[in-house]
Amino acid sequence: VINSINPEITMMIASQSITFRLENRAIIRRKINIALPPRMSIQGSFSLLWFILLSNQLPKANFILSQFTSIT
Repeated sequence: VINSINPEITMMIASQSITFRLENRAIIRRKINIALPPRMSIQGSFSLLWFILLSNQLPKANFILSQFTSIT
Protein backbone atom coordinates (compact mmCIF):
# COMPACT_ATOMS: atom_id res chain seq x y z
CA VAL A 1 0.00 0.00 0.00
CA ILE A 2 1.32 3.39 -0.96
CA ASN A 3 0.92 6.06 1.69
CA SER A 4 1.80 9.07 -0.42
CA ILE A 5 2.13 9.85 -4.11
CA ASN A 6 3.50 12.81 -6.02
CA PRO A 7 0.48 15.21 -6.26
CA GLU A 8 1.09 15.86 -9.97
CA ILE A 9 1.22 12.15 -10.81
CA THR A 10 -1.72 11.47 -8.52
CA MET A 11 -3.98 13.94 -10.28
CA MET A 12 -2.99 12.56 -13.68
CA ILE A 13 -3.75 9.04 -12.53
CA ALA A 14 -7.14 10.20 -11.28
CA SER A 15 -8.04 11.76 -14.62
CA GLN A 16 -6.75 8.77 -16.59
CA SER A 17 -8.71 6.30 -14.47
CA ILE A 18 -11.99 7.89 -15.54
CA THR A 19 -11.08 7.28 -19.19
CA PHE A 20 -9.48 3.85 -19.04
CA ARG A 21 -11.81 2.38 -16.43
CA LEU A 22 -14.38 1.90 -19.21
CA GLU A 23 -11.91 -0.06 -21.33
CA ASN A 24 -11.22 -2.96 -18.98
CA ARG A 25 -11.13 -6.02 -21.24
CA ALA A 26 -8.42 -8.15 -19.69
CA ILE A 27 -9.39 -11.24 -17.70
CA ILE A 28 -6.95 -10.42 -14.91
CA ARG A 29 -8.05 -7.46 -12.84
CA ARG A 30 -6.48 -5.81 -9.83
CA LYS A 31 -8.22 -3.81 -7.14
CA ILE A 32 -6.26 -0.75 -6.12
CA ASN A 33 -6.86 2.15 -3.81
CA ILE A 34 -5.09 5.31 -4.94
CA ALA A 35 -4.38 7.88 -2.24
CA LEU A 36 -5.43 11.32 -3.41
CA PRO A 37 -5.31 14.77 -1.77
CA PRO A 38 -7.77 15.39 1.10
CA ARG A 39 -11.46 15.02 0.19
CA MET A 40 -10.53 12.99 -2.88
CA SER A 41 -10.32 9.23 -3.22
CA ILE A 42 -10.66 6.66 -5.98
CA GLN A 43 -11.01 2.92 -5.88
CA GLY A 44 -11.79 0.37 -8.56
CA SER A 45 -10.78 -2.62 -10.60
CA PHE A 46 -8.35 -2.01 -13.41
CA SER A 47 -7.01 -4.26 -16.15
CA LEU A 48 -3.38 -4.83 -17.08
CA LEU A 49 -4.12 -2.83 -20.24
CA TRP A 50 -4.88 0.17 -18.05
CA PHE A 51 -1.50 -0.17 -16.33
CA ILE A 52 0.31 -0.50 -19.66
CA LEU A 53 -1.37 2.58 -21.14
CA LEU A 54 -0.75 4.59 -17.98
CA SER A 55 2.85 3.41 -17.83
CA ASN A 56 3.46 4.59 -21.39
CA GLN A 57 2.08 8.03 -20.61
CA LEU A 58 3.71 8.37 -17.19
CA PRO A 59 7.19 6.80 -17.33
CA LYS A 60 7.97 8.23 -13.89
CA ALA A 61 5.09 6.22 -12.41
CA ASN A 62 6.56 2.84 -13.38
CA PHE A 63 7.60 2.10 -9.79
CA ILE A 64 4.11 2.90 -8.51
CA LEU A 65 2.52 0.74 -11.20
CA SER A 66 4.86 -2.12 -10.28
CA GLN A 67 3.62 -1.92 -6.70
CA PHE A 68 -0.01 -1.97 -7.85
CA THR A 69 0.46 -4.95 -10.17
CA SER A 70 2.09 -6.86 -7.30
CA ILE A 71 -1.07 -6.71 -5.19
CA THR A 72 -2.96 -10.01 -5.02
